[in-house]
Amino acid sequence: MDIYDIPIAEITAQYLEYLDAMANLDLEIASEFLVLAATLIAIKTKMLLPVVKKDDAGEFPEGYYNEESDPRLDLVRQILEYKKYRELAESFSELIENQKSKIPRFNDEAYFISQFQKDTVLKNVTVDKLRLSMEKVIDRMKRREIVHTVSRENITVEDRMRLIESRLAERPAGIFFSELFDREESTIRVIIVFLALLELIRRRKVRVLQKENYGEILLYPYDGVKSIQ
Repeated sequence: MDIYDIPIAEITAQYLEYLDAMANLDLEIASEFLVLAATLIAIKTKMLLPVVKKDDAGEFPEGYYNEESDPRLDLVRQILEYKKYRELAESFSELIENQKSKIPRFNDEAYFISQFQKDTVLKNVTVDKLRLSMEKVIDRMKRREIVHTVSRENITVEDRMRLIESRLAERPAGIFFSELFDREESTIRVIIVFLALLELIRRRKVRVLQKENYGEILLYPYDGVKSIQ
């Protein structure tokens, strides 16, 4: 329906019916619709009056529907303004949803590291050790035969977070860090897995343990029982 061609009588009847239904539930909502219904009735009343022309002074009498004005314009402007803000709100909602699958890059290194040092989430493991483990995986992959294939990676950090949680659910006793990676994994996928692991640690979903320097890093559920000694 064209917003400039509002059927005043029909909409007035619908709003009055809604007002009657809501009157006993929320006075604030009822009062808002009462104002709108009154506005619609006022517009309808003006449109029922005969169209007037300019007087001898070249002006239109106040309060009448004249040949150069439309009493619906004020309401249309309000509706268009509402529509604009509603569309902006929807755009912000979409933006928020899109951001949920992204991991922000922290500029404050001290704050970032502090997020992984609470509640003994990291046992004998530092962020640097995790980084070194990731670099070893990447280095191992660089030694493979180079295949020049260009393809778009369609996985996200959220996808890999779910995969890690799924593997830990199957093996609550724990899995080794190296088991998160397939031999044919691309470098970008390794990085995505690493980011997913960091986010799970930050969210207190995963604990990590390293028994000795340069030893394998073990991952297990945050509330799980560690059985690998």
